[in-house]
Amino acid sequence: MFTKVHYFQGLVGVCLLVVLTFGSVQPVYAQDFRPPSSIPAGQVVEGDAFLFGTDVRVDGEVTGDLFAVGANIEVDGDVAGSVYTLGNQISIGSTVGGSAYGLGRGLEFSRDSSIGRNIYILAVNILTESGAIVQDDLVAAGLQAQLSGDIGRNLRTAIIFLNVSGTIGALEEDTSPSEVRDLDLIPPAFRFAAVKLRDSAVLQSISPIES
Repeated sequence: MFTKVHYFQGLVGVCLLVVLTFGSVQPVYAQDFRPPSSIPAGQVVEGDAFLFGTDVRVDGEVTGDLFAVGANIEVDGDVAGSVYTLGNQISIGSTVGGSAYGLGRGLEFSRDSSIGRNIYILAVNILTESGAIVQDDLVAAGLQAQLSGDIGRNLRTAIIFLNVSGTIGALEEDTSPSEVRDLDLIPPAFRFAAVKLRDSAVLQSISPIES
């Protein structure tokens, strides 16, 4: 049975090459259907929110999951569920109760961001600022990453240029960076690209940084 997560992952798989090749998403609307591109400050969306546009911005609150597709995406409002983003430049600077899924050219988690579960990222450039928090795991594939935020449990990466200055929780035991099972945490729509990146970068399991 297909769920909204399966639907989004399928959309990600179809749009991956378009986003990474052209670096932008131009909105095309049906004549009688114009999905919103923003949630203003003070507005509360009950349930899930679906946003699409050249510039997508969230300053209000979402009580369910957030699905956002656009060239530039900024999420500064709190989301009770998970966040699913597909775009060129993506920025998250708020509290997310669930997990954050991001696919784009550049993806940034500001110092005000707090992710209640996991982060799954496929991007060319990845940044987590000092003060950013992910409670569980961060799974990332891309060209380069600066990870200055804190990770509650494990960091799994397929990154060519990686710099880690934040703190990391307990490392899983009996983990081999060269084995395919390190990709098991990456959703299927992201996994095929991570396998390609693995050919030019070592999958890394990062241990806690000594204070």
